[in-house]
Amino acid sequence: MFTIGDDISKDDFETSFISAMEGLGISSGKINIPSEFYPDLNENYKFILLNSVGGGGNRHKYFYLVYLPETKRIFICNQVSQ
Repeated sequence: MFTIGDDISKDDFETSFISAMEGLGISSGKINIPSEFYPDLNENYKFILLNSVGGGGNRHKYFYLVYLPETKRIFICNQVSQ
């Protein structure tokens, strides 16, 4: 079951979200996404972080959602870590 990360600060969310994006290989060029499709975290945005632990507590799953109201764009990133 997922729980909403209500207790995470915006700064902590940004750090975690950027780390998840880098883990997908976006910053290293393994995944080629044009820069205009990256979320601009300097803009006003809303966010949700859902997380769960499964498999005996060894596996963590994170689901990031960033919404930019001015442009009505949504960014979603899913990360699983061991």
